[in-house]
Amino acid sequence: MALIFISRNTIETDGKILHHYSFSKGTVRDILSQFDIVASTKDISMPGLDQKVQWGQKIRLVRVVETFEKKKEHVDFVLDWKSRTSKNLRLVEVQNGHMEDKIWFVKRVFHDGREVESQESPKVVRKSSVQRLVLLNSLGRPEKIYTLPDHQKMSVVATAYWKGDPQVPGVITYSGHKVERGLVAVDPKVIPLGWRLYIPGYGYAYSSDTGSKIKGKRVDLFVENKKASKRWEYNKVTVYLLEKSKKW
Repeated sequence: MALIFISRNTIETDGKILHHYSFSKGTVRDILSQFDIVASTKDISMPGLDQKVQWGQKIRLVRVVETFEKKKEHVDFVLDWKSRTSKNLRLVEVQNGHMEDKIWFVKRVFHDGREVESQESPKVVRKSSVQRLVLLNSLGRPEKIYTLPDHQKMSVVATAYWKGDPQVPGVITYSGHKVERGLVAVDPKVIPLGWRLYIPGYGYAYSSDTGSKIKGKRVDLFVENKKASKRWEYNKVTVYLLEKSKKW
């Protein structure tokens, strides 16, 4: 009497359990192909796809999926340096800093739908310089923040005047303010009166005055004395127009 041995194996994959009966043995790959099961190069087979199958052996095929996600992060402002001053009209803080745009990738590995690994690539950081002007209240706390690149700016020619300047008829500005450092004269057709301004090198300012010689892209800065005025005579300066305000 001839004895016939039938190989009985169990296959576990894709949430199913399958039974395989065969008169002959083969590799794991051979048995899977009989059920039209195709393993990708990332899938994990236990035992390996090219190993010979033993009688009664359990075969498990774990599906492996990898995903890649692009991540982005934007940071509006990172402070690098700051300086406080009250020399012009009120207490302000000038802040130099930068914006940051971060990009990186996250790789996730799933075994049969369950996450088993997560890796992040190094972050690529792009920086852009930003300067801000912060108006502070009497307690030194921020009252208003101006991000300078967000505001209109123009290049103008500067002159300067001081208390006692023979070319200045009085000590009261066109808008009715007593002259002091930070009040500037402008051509209202170019820079409106009653505007908060910022002039690098000079500081915070307020357009409060006019002048017969202040025409076009000109600005006349009030300074401490005649000696200080020489620094500004007919130099080109940048004026940032922050906003119209009834007070400085």
